[in-house]
Amino acid sequence: MSQTKAQLISDLVQALNFTGTASAPANGLFLSATNTLQLSTASTPRLTINSDGHVDVVGNLDVGAGIDVTGNITATGTITSNDITIQDQQPRLNFVDNAGSPNDPDYLFQVDGGQFVLHDSTNSVNKFVVNSDGHIDFIPNVDFSAGIDVTGNSTINGDLTLTDSQPRLNFVDNAGGTNDPDYLFQVDGGQFVLHDSTNSVNKFTVEANGVVTIPPNCDFGAGIDVTGAITGTTSLIGATTYGGGGAAPALYVSNTGGRQVKIHNPNAGTSSLQITNATTGQGEDAGTQLFTQATTGDFHTVNKFVSGDIAFTTTVSGPASGERLRITADGDLTFGTQSGGGSPTNSSQIRHFNLGRDHWSGTAGDYRALRLKVYHVSNDDVYGIGISSNLLEIQSQQNIGFFAGSAGGGTGRRIERARIDATNGRLQLSSTTLRIDNAIVPESHAQLNIGSTGSSETRAIDIDGNWGNGEHKSITFTHGTSTSDIVGQINCVHNSPDSSLRFGKLYHGGNSTAYTMTLDSTSTSGANLTLHDGNLIFASGHGIDFSATSDASGAASELLDDYEEGTFTPVVSAGTTNTQTFDQTGRYTKIGRMVYVQFLLQYSGAGNNAHMQFSGLPFTSANNTSRGGGTVLWTNIPGLNDAEALSAIVEQNATTLLLYRGMDSSATTGSGGFTNKAMYIRVTYEAT
Repeated sequence: MSQTKAQLISDLVQALNFTGTASAPANGLFLSATNTLQLSTASTPRLTINSDGHVDVVGNLDVGAGIDVTGNITATGTITSNDITIQDQQPRLNFVDNAGSPNDPDYLFQVDGGQFVLHDSTNSVNKFVVNSDGHIDFIPNVDFSAGIDVTGNSTINGDLTLTDSQPRLNFVDNAGGTNDPDYLFQVDGGQFVLHDSTNSVNKFTVEANGVVTIPPNCDFGAGIDVTGAITGTTSLIGATTYGGGGAAPALYVSNTGGRQVKIHNPNAGTSSLQITNATTGQGEDAGTQLFTQATTGDFHTVNKFVSGDIAFTTTVSGPASGERLRITADGDLTFGTQSGGGSPTNSSQIRHFNLGRDHWSGTAGDYRALRLKVYHVSNDDVYGIGISSNLLEIQSQQNIGFFAGSAGGGTGRRIERARIDATNGRLQLSSTTLRIDNAIVPESHAQLNIGSTGSSETRAIDIDGNWGNGEHKSITFTHGTSTSDIVGQINCVHNSPDSSLRFGKLYHGGNSTAYTMTLDSTSTSGANLTLHDGNLIFASGHGIDFSATSDASGAASELLDDYEEGTFTPVVSAGTTNTQTFDQTGRYTKIGRMVYVQFLLQYSGAGNNAHMQFSGLPFTSANNTSRGGGTVLWTNIPGLNDAEALSAIVEQNATTLLLYRGMDSSATTGSGGFTNKAMYIRVTYEAT
């Protein structure tokens, strides 16, 4: 039989009793061009077999004898059944919420390894697990609105939340005696309470402000670690009873162990102990605080009171009488008696700092020798006092000044008395006296006093050196740094084996290099004094003393106290007239009391037959009969030139000279003319 497709469909439609059109049947079976077979009733698809093989059922599907499914079942509607068995190695029942927001979680029930699991498949989190041993795990919080009764033991790995206006957790002891107390934990009005419900007594309370109250005594056998503050309104006793005097303290700890109190921060933060006093009105943060610094481990003692000091005492009679050391709020350190007239003693050691015995044994001047540093920037910029081997060191990067006395006027300033210059090492005195002695009273006007009361030699000043050949050192008097500022110098030079002590450079305003006087050694016990340029000047009545020499039996003086040389004008007082000196003046030399005179006279007048006499000697002769005199060395005067000997005699206690023939006859001139006649005389006499 040969039919067209249309004829076949028409016959099939008639055979299945379809109504409606062939493409959208109201009742019947339809095969579409996409190989989908659809069964419809009342114009609604009821069963669709898709081209990929899966079947869609729109309404409920009642399977009276059950249904066996070996693959996955995806249901978009409701499945009603008395029993559903899902069998697999990990059988599961998935619930996919496709109507909500994309963040709504999907869930599944699954059996795996003996566990029954409710699993949040969206967030990959188990919510409920029945383990193979029978215990149940609730992973998130569980709310039981009607409560929960547990007759066995409960193990909760997560949180247990009790929600109520006064939530409580009761513990009822139904196995003990009638006197065994029951307890409950309760939260009421911000308080957390451990309550003895049998005796209606709170045992432990955490107040809303964080304060913890423990009404009865609390024994901590293993100790107690506190990371925050402890505030006690009554005594906190760490022993059986308080054994001290007076009222019991707020905190009393006593035991025989090595450490009674320990403050420890396990998180490596700052650990502290704070003692406050609210009566100051400065708040609870004011007070004394002891703490270890978190990063460095340093231990700090801090007084947080405004203008508060830190005082250390060693007695209990009062803070003033027992005080030994105080650190003021300004950072000053006070020590010992600070008021009144002090506490003098001559029988015991006064208050002192004992800094121990360790000392520096290396090179002197090293910064490591400092025991007390008063200023420290670096090892090359440090000031202080130290100890090296057998030496007390005062070290300073700059000058060292010594101040004494007061400038007055309430300034608190002292006057600089001396300074050690750091650049050149000089000791400078500032209009004051430097006294170096052990007993005698120094001259108040001197700037340097060196003395001793001992009878033996005292080496007051030593100027040390290697003293090689030619080495010399000086004591210089100057008012500046250049050589032209020198006004005097004492120098010692060593010329092996001899030495010379030189004095000189006594010139101001020029660079004088000459030493005008030297004392040169000639042996271990002798020396020569040399004046290189200048005179040896004695005061009147003083001179050279020769008393060390041997003396004659009649010696009256060994002092050479005068020397003089000069000229004088002799005058003819008798025997001739009109006399003139040949060389203008006479000459004399005086050594001690002895006078040496000589003169040459030339005449232009005439004689008068009188005794020849001269006056005008430079010094008055001694008043004694041992008169001085001399001789006429030469003359051509008439009446005198024929004499065998003419003597010149000095008058006693006078300045007059007379001529004699021999020793007793007066030398008388003639009366003739004496023109161009002359006389040469030399005498020696003793002056007064």
